[in-house]
Amino acid sequence: MVKDLKDMGINVLGETFKRLPGTDGSFTRVTEHIGQLHFNTFIPVAVWVVDIDGGGYVLIDSGYFNCNVEVGLKNAGYEEPPNALVITHCHLDHTGTAARLVRQWDLPVIASAEEAPFIDGSMSLSEAVSSGAQKAFLGLSSRWNMMTGEPVSVSQPVSEGDLVEGLRIIDVPGHTPGHIALVHEGDGAVIVGDTFGNFLNRIGRWPFPGIDTDRDEGLRSIEKLADLGYEKLLPSHGEPILKDGIGRLRMFLDE
Repeated sequence: MVKDLKDMGINVLGETFKRLPGTDGSFTRVTEHIGQLHFNTFIPVAVWVVDIDGGGYVLIDSGYFNCNVEVGLKNAGYEEPPNALVITHCHLDHTGTAARLVRQWDLPVIASAEEAPFIDGSMSLSEAVSSGAQKAFLGLSSRWNMMTGEPVSVSQPVSEGDLVEGLRIIDVPGHTPGHIALVHEGDGAVIVGDTFGNFLNRIGRWPFPGIDTDRDEGLRSIEKLADLGYEKLLPSHGEPILKDGIGRLRMFLDE
């Protein structure tokens, strides 16, 4: 039955999101160099816009298929394309418009080497887990395009400590195998992707364990972020944390 559905071209969430009305997003300046394009979609998500001191900017993630990132950027005063697109991880709410933006603007795509196969479609997330139930769930999700966006090639693989337009790469696996965070030293801020969310002003993780490829590793990644010592933490879901980030993380870890 699954094979028949796939052959018929039914991509459950992928096709559904493509048919949703587009959303242009709203722009908020969060720190001196970092702005947030917030898209009030199925699950609200942020696309981060990071200004570069020497000129230009980079995008961090690309939202769902129906996020009109180009319109949101223009409305925020960004007339030129970004210098690059950085992808924190492969999930469709972070890669939904990536292929479209690359076709339109010929952007370099930056992500971790570990995450690249899941972004370009050469591997399924089901291959990254050992639990039978989770493998089945992620396998179906992959076949029906429920978890990842349209495949796009990663042109610049990165790893821990690399610098991308002044942003330092931090490996934070767990939510996915090659998830990254990005540190902006000048602003004292970390773009954390889905390492955790700020749900109703409370730090937490997704309540569906199957979505995280390794929950224990994800917890260690949160501990790693706490040890970095930055107070400004910018998750993809929920409000940015602009003060007492370390205390908030420690409180979560102590629960």
